[in-house]
Amino acid sequence: MTHFLIAFANERKTHFDASRNISDLDDAISALGSAIELLSDTEAEKPRRIIMLYSLLSIRFSLFWGTEFQKTFFCMRSILQGIAGDTANLSSVIDFKRLQNKGDIEMTVALYEDCAARVPNGHLLKPGVVVCTADLFSKLFKYSGKHADIDKQVSYCAQALHLNADQKYKMLSILATSLAERFQSFRKISDIDEAISYFSEALNLTPNVSENATQITFNLGKALLSQYNYGGYDNALQLAIGNFHFVTSCPEAPPLERFWAACQWADNDPESKLNGYHAMIEQLPQLAWLGLPVIERHTQLFRVGSRMCEAVAYAIASQRNLVALEWAEQGRSFVWSQLLQLDAPTEEIGHQSQELAFRLMEVMKDLRSSCTRDVGGDILTRHLFDESAAQHQHRLCKQWEDLVADVRKLHGFEDFLKPMTAAQILSPNYCGYVIVINVTKSRCDALALCPGNQDVVHIPLPGFSYERATELRQLLNIQVGSGIWRYGRKAARQEEKSGLLNILSELWLRVVEPILCGLDLLSLQNTNLPRVWWCTAGPLACLPIHAAGIYDRAKTGRKVLDFVVSSYTPSVATLQHARTRVVAPKSFKMLAVAVPNAPDAPPLPNTVRELDVIQHIASSCEFLRIEGVDATTDAVLQSMADCSWVHLACHAEQDPKLDDAMQHGLLLADGRLALARIIAMSCPSADFAFLSACQTAMNDHRMPEEAAHLGAGMLAAGYRSVIATMWAIKDDVAPEVAEKVYPQLFKGSKPDSSQAAYALHNAQKEYCDSGRPLETWVPFIHLGI
Repeated sequence: MTHFLIAFANERKTHFDASRNISDLDDAISALGSAIELLSDTEAEKPRRIIMLYSLLSIRFSLFWGTEFQKTFFCMRSILQGIAGDTANLSSVIDFKRLQNKGDIEMTVALYEDCAARVPNGHLLKPGVVVCTADLFSKLFKYSGKHADIDKQVSYCAQALHLNADQKYKMLSILATSLAERFQSFRKISDIDEAISYFSEALNLTPNVSENATQITFNLGKALLSQYNYGGYDNALQLAIGNFHFVTSCPEAPPLERFWAACQWADNDPESKLNGYHAMIEQLPQLAWLGLPVIERHTQLFRVGSRMCEAVAYAIASQRNLVALEWAEQGRSFVWSQLLQLDAPTEEIGHQSQELAFRLMEVMKDLRSSCTRDVGGDILTRHLFDESAAQHQHRLCKQWEDLVADVRKLHGFEDFLKPMTAAQILSPNYCGYVIVINVTKSRCDALALCPGNQDVVHIPLPGFSYERATELRQLLNIQVGSGIWRYGRKAARQEEKSGLLNILSELWLRVVEPILCGLDLLSLQNTNLPRVWWCTAGPLACLPIHAAGIYDRAKTGRKVLDFVVSSYTPSVATLQHARTRVVAPKSFKMLAVAVPNAPDAPPLPNTVRELDVIQHIASSCEFLRIEGVDATTDAVLQSMADCSWVHLACHAEQDPKLDDAMQHGLLLADGRLALARIIAMSCPSADFAFLSACQTAMNDHRMPEEAAHLGAGMLAAGYRSVIATMWAIKDDVAPEVAEKVYPQLFKGSKPDSSQAAYALHNAQKEYCDSGRPLETWVPFIHLGI
């Protein structure tokens, strides 16, 4: 049986090399893992097979990163335990990503140096241990800056070259990389010349076109670029750009490598910079592949940082506003947009192929549930080969991709689920203005979609900057993070008040007023204010532009509340989805939840009064009330699936330390109701959600383009209209806001969620005009239609 599994793993690996189908690699890993489990610890074959598994995991790690890193090094740990004596201490620090300070790194370096010395020459793992030791010296150098540390790195890489003749090209590449790193710090031109020589030799020895070849080609391109910039080699630039072109267009290259190669192309080739950015954006679907858990997709998008906004800025500077609009849409809220695709209507497809529509609907449902799975916890304590959930998602995604390809063969569906063109973005009537704001270090701009206008309106914002937006975000964090405004405590001190006043004033003068002026919205004399949807990015996405204005009583001035009714949308596609999504016909039913005493959280006594207020307003409708100990995660989730509207008065948990936006949630009687569970459930009648909890629309500043918060997540879950909060709210204020908002929603013959933005606007305008403290009402925002 063992020999059969190993033979099958080899066959699948060979097939993967030809097909690049991730399912083949998954099969090889599973088969080899099963074979290793059948081998006893005393069998000489076992270490060799674990090393083979390590190699397979390394390939998948290069493709997807994320938890693959931990799986890979867990595999190495099991090898080291068998060959280097007592490795208990080594095992505790094997995950390099956990090394956060110089002391930990120095300790680990010493352990690895000892391990490298004890692993006998000729052992299969000796080169790997030596290379890992070199990696640790590289990490140590970043902390110490000592020449001796990076010299040690180069020395260990040179040692590895002589230990592994079978994979000489890999060792040459590793040595070349270490020399290139040393050059970046000390600018010794002989280092970069030598690195280029080793990279070139490694490339000549690399078998066929593979991920190894593309990585070497990419690194050679970067080395040539350094040679051009510092060594005066005129032809090196064109050689480098040629390498970046090759890697970008090579399907064998990992998505992240293709992305960075496209970035280098855009950064260094002025004549085809636009093409380079276009190639960069084309990598996003594979970079944040739907077959990965959400946390890993967000990790990948975090790695690429602000490059998408830079591409949009360049397109605007090149007077390609329609291209800029398309790129802005493709680069924002990418993960939420993927989830919305899994809610695509299938009725029209069924008119041409009922079987295809049914299969697509089933796979969408399964994939939606699978891709929101929780991958939290310490993976080093999990069984290495228990990855059936991950492989199941990979297979579902492959089925999904094949089905989408089949749909695109049908007449009229050639563009099914492809990125929207500018014409498709501009064509709907949004019944208001959609304003896409782009903030980068080079420039700041707004692109506006206007009613009845089939072109995009460009409004430059020269008075604003990325640096100032970052400073305002940091200042706001100090204000809202002080705890002064939470849980009904005393009013904010004067310095907190003046800080918020200054933020709102600057947002008005430098951002909002120029935009409204450019759209001629400041001169309107109309009691029916127009709607505006703000679609923001960068540090501006963390700031309350819906409340921008002059509030200092000594010089009271104009405010955004005077001219427009504000909402937010993570992307234009999200807004389109909310407008076109058909709520399943069903008698209206509202769910209201109050949790005054969540475990390990401050009490919220006014949540019960909040429900009393809402129940009185909604007395003519079917109203389901759950509070206190009855408000368990299962009970609330089950009730949400049966109700069109939901009001949740409780604590929320949106801690950036959770990393996974899908694990943000609401604190109920028995713990956290994670967003992942809400999104995974089927709720065809979902329409309106009021998240009366703290920080339910607080953006993660590490990846602001993704709108990784609960409010946007509820839109992805299918709710068309959402009220949420940007920071902490007072317990005694929440019932007041509810008392002002809900009468307008229930004043007609039937409940109307499309009035939510107007109702919140009117409440905030009343608070503002009556002189209520800003911290009372500014945190509340509206998202969706």
